Amino acid sequence: GRKQGNGNMAMEIIDCLCGVGPWTPKDPLLPTAPADILKIMDHVGISRALAYGNHVQIFPSRESVNRQATEAARFSDRFIPAFIVMPATYYPPADVTLQFDAMRKAGAKAVGLKLPGPPHLRGYWRWYIGDLLQGCAARRLPVLFHAEDTDPAVVHTLCADFPELRLIVTGAGYGQDEIYYPLLRLHPNLRL
Repeated sequence: GRKQGNGNMAMEIIDCLCGVGPWTPKDPLLPTAPADILKIMDHVGISRALAYGNHVQIFPSRESVNRQATEAARFSDRFIPAFIVMPATYYPPADVTLQFDAMRKAGAKAVGLKLPGPPHLRGYWRWYIGDLLQGCAARRLPVLFHAEDTDPAVVHTLCADFPELRLIVTGAGYGQDEIYYPLLRLHPNLRL
Protein backbone atom coordinates (compact mmCIF):
# COMPACT_ATOMS: atom_id res chain seq x y z
CA GLY A 1 0.00 0.00 0.00
CA ARG A 2 0.88 3.67 -0.11
CA LYS A 3 -0.25 6.65 1.93
CA GLN A 4 -2.79 9.01 0.47
CA GLY A 5 -2.99 12.71 1.29
CA ASN A 6 -5.55 12.01 4.05
CA GLY A 7 -3.18 9.59 5.83
CA ASN A 8 -5.14 6.48 4.80
CA MET A 9 -3.45 3.59 3.07
CA ALA A 10 -4.43 2.84 -0.52
CA MET A 11 -3.73 -0.37 -2.34
CA GLU A 12 -1.09 -0.02 -5.04
CA ILE A 13 -1.82 -2.15 -8.08
CA ILE A 14 1.17 -3.34 -10.10
CA ASP A 15 0.55 -5.23 -13.33
CA CYS A 16 2.91 -8.20 -13.60
CA LEU A 17 2.18 -9.17 -17.21
CA CYS A 18 2.36 -6.09 -19.40
CA GLY A 19 3.45 -6.68 -22.99
CA VAL A 20 4.92 -3.70 -24.82
CA GLY A 21 5.89 -3.24 -28.44
CA PRO A 22 4.52 -4.66 -31.67
CA TRP A 23 3.54 -8.28 -32.13
CA THR A 24 1.49 -10.24 -34.58
CA PRO A 25 -1.33 -10.86 -35.06
CA LYS A 26 -2.18 -7.37 -33.88
CA ASP A 27 -5.40 -7.11 -31.93
CA PRO A 28 -6.73 -3.55 -32.28
CA LEU A 29 -8.14 -3.72 -28.75
CA LEU A 30 -4.74 -4.40 -27.23
CA PRO A 31 -2.45 -1.37 -27.13
CA THR A 32 1.26 -1.92 -27.70
CA ALA A 33 2.69 1.61 -27.54
CA PRO A 34 3.79 2.72 -24.05
CA ALA A 35 1.73 5.94 -24.22
CA ASP A 36 -1.45 4.00 -25.04
CA ILE A 37 -0.76 1.44 -22.33
CA LEU A 38 -0.28 4.22 -19.76
CA LYS A 39 -3.74 5.62 -20.63
CA ILE A 40 -5.34 2.26 -19.85
CA MET A 41 -3.27 1.91 -16.68
CA ASP A 42 -4.51 5.32 -15.53
CA HIS A 43 -8.10 4.40 -16.38
CA VAL A 44 -8.09 1.23 -14.27
CA GLY A 45 -5.83 2.50 -11.47
CA ILE A 46 -2.62 0.58 -12.16
CA SER A 47 0.37 2.51 -10.84
CA ARG A 48 3.24 0.53 -12.38
CA ALA A 49 3.78 -2.50 -14.59
CA LEU A 50 6.41 -5.17 -15.08
CA ALA A 51 6.87 -4.85 -18.83
CA TYR A 52 8.17 -7.53 -21.14
CA GLY A 53 8.68 -7.28 -24.91
CA ASN A 54 5.89 -8.67 -27.07
CA HIS A 55 8.43 -10.01 -29.56
CA VAL A 56 8.69 -13.05 -27.30
CA GLN A 57 5.39 -14.23 -28.84
CA ILE A 58 6.81 -14.47 -32.35
CA PHE A 59 10.54 -13.90 -32.31
CA PRO A 60 12.24 -15.26 -29.20
CA SER A 61 15.49 -13.31 -29.57
CA ARG A 62 16.26 -12.20 -26.05
CA GLU A 63 18.08 -9.08 -27.30
CA SER A 64 15.05 -7.90 -29.31
CA VAL A 65 12.57 -8.73 -26.56
CA ASN A 66 14.63 -7.13 -23.81
CA ARG A 67 15.20 -4.00 -25.91
CA GLN A 68 11.40 -3.51 -26.07
CA ALA A 69 11.15 -3.69 -22.27
CA THR A 70 14.11 -1.33 -21.78
CA GLU A 71 12.67 1.22 -24.24
CA ALA A 72 9.34 1.21 -22.39
CA ALA A 73 11.15 1.94 -19.12
CA ARG A 74 12.98 4.82 -20.77
CA PHE A 75 9.62 6.19 -21.94
CA SER A 76 8.17 6.11 -18.40
CA ASP A 77 9.48 5.04 -15.02
CA ARG A 78 6.08 3.44 -14.44
CA PHE A 79 7.32 0.55 -16.62
CA ILE A 80 9.68 -1.83 -14.84
CA PRO A 81 11.62 -3.99 -17.29
CA ALA A 82 11.11 -7.75 -17.02
CA PHE A 83 13.78 -9.48 -19.06
CA ILE A 84 13.54 -12.77 -20.85
CA VAL A 85 16.56 -14.88 -20.01
CA MET A 86 17.47 -18.03 -21.84
CA PRO A 87 19.68 -21.00 -21.10
CA ALA A 88 23.21 -20.89 -22.48
CA THR A 89 22.38 -23.55 -25.07
CA TYR A 90 24.63 -22.17 -27.81
CA TYR A 91 26.82 -19.99 -25.64
CA PRO A 92 29.41 -20.65 -22.92
CA PRO A 93 28.01 -21.10 -19.38
CA ALA A 94 29.36 -17.66 -18.43
CA ASP A 95 26.65 -16.21 -20.68
CA VAL A 96 24.15 -16.66 -17.82
CA THR A 97 26.15 -14.19 -15.73
CA LEU A 98 26.30 -11.77 -18.67
CA GLN A 99 22.50 -11.88 -18.93
CA PHE A 100 22.13 -10.98 -15.25
CA ASP A 101 24.66 -8.16 -15.68
CA ALA A 102 22.62 -6.77 -18.60
CA MET A 103 19.48 -6.95 -16.44
CA ARG A 104 21.14 -5.00 -13.65
CA LYS A 105 22.37 -2.30 -16.04
CA ALA A 106 18.87 -1.91 -17.54
CA GLY A 107 17.15 -1.81 -14.14
CA ALA A 108 15.18 -5.00 -14.84
CA LYS A 109 13.43 -6.28 -11.73
CA ALA A 110 11.94 -9.57 -12.91
CA VAL A 111 12.56 -12.45 -15.29
CA GLY A 112 10.17 -13.95 -17.78
CA LEU A 113 10.64 -17.72 -18.02
CA LYS A 114 9.80 -19.20 -21.39
CA LEU A 115 10.21 -22.96 -21.57
CA PRO A 116 11.01 -24.39 -25.00
CA GLY A 117 8.64 -26.33 -27.20
CA PRO A 118 4.91 -26.32 -27.90
CA PRO A 119 2.64 -26.06 -24.82
CA HIS A 120 1.65 -29.73 -24.72
CA LEU A 121 5.31 -30.81 -24.69
CA ARG A 122 6.72 -28.18 -22.35
CA GLY A 123 8.61 -29.60 -19.47
CA TYR A 124 11.20 -28.57 -16.98
CA TRP A 125 14.69 -29.97 -16.96
CA ARG A 126 17.08 -28.91 -14.21
CA TRP A 127 20.05 -29.69 -16.47
CA TYR A 128 18.71 -27.24 -19.05
CA ILE A 129 17.52 -24.24 -17.05
CA GLY A 130 18.74 -24.88 -13.49
CA ASP A 131 21.63 -22.38 -13.65
CA LEU A 132 19.27 -19.58 -14.63
CA LEU A 133 16.73 -20.40 -11.93
CA GLN A 134 19.45 -20.72 -9.29
CA GLY A 135 20.76 -17.31 -10.37
CA CYS A 136 17.27 -15.80 -10.09
CA ALA A 137 16.77 -17.31 -6.63
CA ALA A 138 20.18 -16.05 -5.42
CA ARG A 139 19.42 -12.54 -6.73
CA ARG A 140 15.83 -12.63 -5.37
CA LEU A 141 14.50 -11.86 -8.85
CA PRO A 142 10.83 -12.76 -9.29
CA VAL A 143 10.28 -15.20 -12.16
CA LEU A 144 7.13 -14.82 -14.24
CA PHE A 145 6.01 -18.20 -15.57
CA HIS A 146 3.08 -18.33 -17.98
CA ALA A 147 1.61 -21.70 -17.05
CA GLU A 148 -1.37 -21.81 -19.41
CA ASP A 149 -1.59 -25.33 -20.89
CA THR A 150 1.30 -26.46 -18.67
CA ASP A 151 1.05 -29.42 -16.34
CA PRO A 152 0.86 -28.05 -12.74
CA ALA A 153 3.41 -30.69 -11.79
CA VAL A 154 5.98 -28.49 -13.57
CA VAL A 155 5.12 -25.62 -11.19
CA HIS A 156 5.45 -27.94 -8.19
CA THR A 157 8.82 -29.22 -9.42
CA LEU A 158 10.15 -25.69 -9.99
CA CYS A 159 9.14 -24.67 -6.47
CA ALA A 160 10.44 -27.88 -4.87
CA ASP A 161 13.79 -27.76 -6.67
CA PHE A 162 14.27 -24.05 -5.94
CA PRO A 163 12.47 -23.27 -2.64
CA GLU A 164 13.96 -19.74 -2.53
CA LEU A 165 12.72 -18.95 -6.08
CA ARG A 166 10.06 -16.24 -6.16
CA LEU A 167 7.79 -17.77 -8.81
CA ILE A 168 4.78 -15.85 -10.14
CA VAL A 169 2.43 -18.03 -12.17
CA THR A 170 0.46 -16.21 -14.84
CA GLY A 171 -2.16 -17.60 -17.19
CA ALA A 172 -3.71 -19.99 -14.68
CA GLY A 173 -7.43 -20.33 -15.41
CA TYR A 174 -10.14 -19.76 -12.82
CA GLY A 175 -11.03 -23.45 -12.86
CA GLN A 176 -7.53 -24.39 -11.74
CA ASP A 177 -7.89 -23.04 -8.22
CA GLU A 178 -8.44 -26.55 -6.83
CA ILE A 179 -4.94 -27.39 -8.10
CA TYR A 180 -3.15 -24.16 -7.21
CA TYR A 181 -4.45 -23.66 -3.65
CA PRO A 182 -2.63 -26.76 -2.39
CA LEU A 183 0.51 -25.60 -4.24
CA LEU A 184 0.24 -22.17 -2.60
CA ARG A 185 0.07 -23.84 0.81
CA LEU A 186 3.10 -26.02 0.02
CA HIS A 187 5.33 -23.32 -1.45
CA PRO A 188 5.53 -19.97 0.41
CA ASN A 189 7.33 -18.17 -2.47
CA LEU A 190 4.70 -19.08 -5.06
CA ARG A 191 2.28 -16.39 -6.25
CA LEU A 192 -0.55 -16.34 -8.79
